[in-house]
Amino acid sequence: RASVGVEFHIRRHARQIQRSAVTRSDERLADLVRARSGLSGHMLQEGDVDRFVATIRKLPDPPASVLDVGCGTGVLVDAIGDLGYESVGLDLDEAAMAAMVRPRIVASIAAIPKPDRSYDVVILNEILEHLPVGVFAEALAEVQRVARLRIVVTVPNAESLESASTRCPRCGCVYSVHGHVR
Repeated sequence: RASVGVEFHIRRHARQIQRSAVTRSDERLADLVRARSGLSGHMLQEGDVDRFVATIRKLPDPPASVLDVGCGTGVLVDAIGDLGYESVGLDLDEAAMAAMVRPRIVASIAAIPKPDRSYDVVILNEILEHLPVGVFAEALAEVQRVARLRIVVTVPNAESLESASTRCPRCGCVYSVHGHVR
């Protein structure tokens, strides 16, 4: 099997790179992403817009096929679809994807219901930190299985799990307020 390229995009550095090299093309992409924001009731923060633009810049030219795993409301899926990509979103939350225009798949990252090498690019946009230990290895294997050329990964590197944690007053369990486990 041919190897699949994996690109990690760390959010803390994305803003620095994005701000230093903003082009008209980037502004056009940002406007496209902003136009989708709020359609599902969830407004994007400017940092989210920057991250989505940086992710789009990592894609090969359209009409590449792209699967956004853990797509949530599908803002990125619809935006890249508008750019000419064959975009599909995958998430467990069917209600979150209700406002999406592009095709969607309701499924787990650990069991993607598609054949091997189905997509040129698979995007993992800030989801790895939410995967429990028992699912993490399966999820990575599934993503590699369905990716043909590239996997683009973004993670919230600037976050401190300790500073974003709280303790349950009933059981004493410490957990991330954002649901992050890694």
